[in-house]
Amino acid sequence: MLITDTLSNHSTVHPDKPAIISGDRTITYKELFIQVNQVASYLQDAKRNHPIGNDKKIAILMKNRVEFLYYFLGAAKAGWIAVPMDPKWSKKELEMALHQYEPQMVVIDESYVDRLPHFMNETQIMIANHEALNLTTDLSLDTLVDQEISDQQPFYMGFTSGTTGRPKGFIRSHRSWVKSFEGSQVEFGILPEEWVLVPGPFVHSTFLYAAVHALFIGATVVLLDKFSPLKVMDQITRFPVTVMYMVPTMFEALAAEIEEEKIKLEKNQIRMILSAGAKWSPESKQKVSCWFPQAHLFEFYGASELSFITVLGPEGNRLKPDSVGRPFHQVNLAIRDDEGNEVKVGEIGKLFVQSPFVFTGYYRNEEETKQVLQDDWATVHDLAWQDEDGYIYLVGREKNMIICGGLNVYPEEVENVLKRMPEIEEAVVFGKPDTYWGEKVIAVIQFKQGQDRKARDIQTNCRKYLAGYKCPRDIHVMKDIPYTSSGKVARKLLMDRLSGEALTGTTITGESK
Repeated sequence: MLITDTLSNHSTVHPDKPAIISGDRTITYKELFIQVNQVASYLQDAKRNHPIGNDKKIAILMKNRVEFLYYFLGAAKAGWIAVPMDPKWSKKELEMALHQYEPQMVVIDESYVDRLPHFMNETQIMIANHEALNLTTDLSLDTLVDQEISDQQPFYMGFTSGTTGRPKGFIRSHRSWVKSFEGSQVEFGILPEEWVLVPGPFVHSTFLYAAVHALFIGATVVLLDKFSPLKVMDQITRFPVTVMYMVPTMFEALAAEIEEEKIKLEKNQIRMILSAGAKWSPESKQKVSCWFPQAHLFEFYGASELSFITVLGPEGNRLKPDSVGRPFHQVNLAIRDDEGNEVKVGEIGKLFVQSPFVFTGYYRNEEETKQVLQDDWATVHDLAWQDEDGYIYLVGREKNMIICGGLNVYPEEVENVLKRMPEIEEAVVFGKPDTYWGEKVIAVIQFKQGQDRKARDIQTNCRKYLAGYKCPRDIHVMKDIPYTSSGKVARKLLMDRLSGEALTGTTITGESK
């Protein structure tokens, strides 16, 4: 089964049911089916008329709006790989991704066209409207795309940073998502009658999954073009929203708005709230429970490559709030030591996963894929331990990855940008716990002798090469950064100094949001 296979039935059984609500627009299931089918037909024609190889990729650089889903689902139905690209990327990051993954087509919001690099001249560029595609709007429901596509066919490429900072394209098959849909039904029990609020960007796989799963089962999706606490509160009072996906930073922003403005939430129909992307703190959950006392709270831990790994439901929140939950439906877990042996209960080891949700691999990157897919198991090198009741507790990343606002930041990427500045001798980047971001990016720098630079200038330079969430929020200056005997930066010693407030240097910026 493909992720689009149920749309035909929904369009026939309840053609006038709202499929997507976005601002003042309401798209019915009949309209959604027609538009998705049009995009799929167009892409199939493009392939027939212009042979473009086996890897048929369409990059999508768009804001959150209905058309994004038309192109994403249409590409999946046509056997293409949809490649959502982040509008927050710097021009250099966008250029690097387009050069590395070479999409045959790019569909783009008009406001982003000037960000495309010059080498895209040979690529078909489509402005995100129907006129640019020459699509008609009078196709009937009988107009079907006649093509056999295996459920093992790749349909989606997302991005996760590598240790070098270069974005890695992870590939998901139809089967991996359809199986994830089945797991979601077992764990969460989301029904076709639900109205599902999707407040975050589609380049974040959690929110894209939330929308596509809701459409797969025939529920109604309520979209936000851009997250804001006020928009969330408006949507859940205007519409009968019953399910809401968020990440912990969104809850923090919502809390700040409610507490600062002394807002009292009006009656709403929220019965389920799902959180992912980072550990959801027990304190934040308590606040949410006060705002939505009738709602069941679910927290799930996963990875782009592995999908769902664990889930912490209402009972787990009550009994084991500091854990990330128990294994998700159809997921087998193993925690192993460096020799590959399973550790005892309570001991820390590397977490391995076995499930039908696992990704296909990194696009054209066999070496990195082997680091994740190991025999019949997979790992993203997280360290964890399991208690006697089967609940999992994360300790940290095996490497130095930072999770800021639910997004991955690799210190090496930020360090390389900092060290390219002529005034900086050395730079070390790491994550510091933060109630808003989960972790915020901290940089410790050592200037070259006689050199200096204002913090604002450093951050401005970083933003030329990095997305905003990757840029350091605190920058500390040290005269002498410690090294190990082998000449490497003594990261642990440096972090201990900072955490113990024993830093002998100057803090030159201290932004928190």
